[in-house]
Amino acid sequence: MRKEVEEVSTTVFDVSLALMDRAQQSEMSPLKLQKLSFFAFGWYSHLTGLDLFPETFYAMERGPVVGELLSAHAGRRTVSRDTLLTQLDERDGVQGDLEPFIERVLDAVWDHYGDSSPWELVRLTHEESVWTDAWAARPQGSKRGDLPHKDIIRHFLTLSPPPDLSLPPSVMSFITQDDLMRIEAAPASSSFVAELRAFQDGTVAC
Repeated sequence: MRKEVEEVSTTVFDVSLALMDRAQQSEMSPLKLQKLSFFAFGWYSHLTGLDLFPETFYAMERGPVVGELLSAHAGRRTVSRDTLLTQLDERDGVQGDLEPFIERVLDAVWDHYGDSSPWELVRLTHEESVWTDAWAARPQGSKRGDLPHKDIIRHFLTLSPPPDLSLPPSVMSFITQDDLMRIEAAPASSSFVAELRAFQDGTVAC
């Protein structure tokens, strides 16, 4: 079950600019920015069950990659603020304030991962089964595999945050199979439990 969360129109470019602000840099390694964007998306979804941004992920050799962000920095050794702002402008957007909950998630992600090198972040993403499964399932000879948002969300919902990842409180309430069985045994609960099971299976939105 999920508490009410304000819906905002956030893009990967908004998130990338916010991460760059935290780095106090005007440019960043594309590899590092890609992996930080993945962990920001993942831990936000862990707390909310929602997408952080709508852009498309792929499983590539060096870990998860956001396709639209890759197109923006293709052939560049660094990603600059100007490049990100140009992408926002082309999408009729401007850099604005993110929703406070998102800012808190990004603070936590930066504090935990920000000092890691690009290659250390690649190693960490290679330990995530959602990437290994998508990379293994890619078409033979392909340089990328599909990495759907729903798979990333489902993966991160199963994880426990590292002890020093100081995320804000979750807006999700988790119901175990044992909880469902106890509720199901109560009188007049069948329709309610059916809805919970459908939500758990991802067939309805709560």
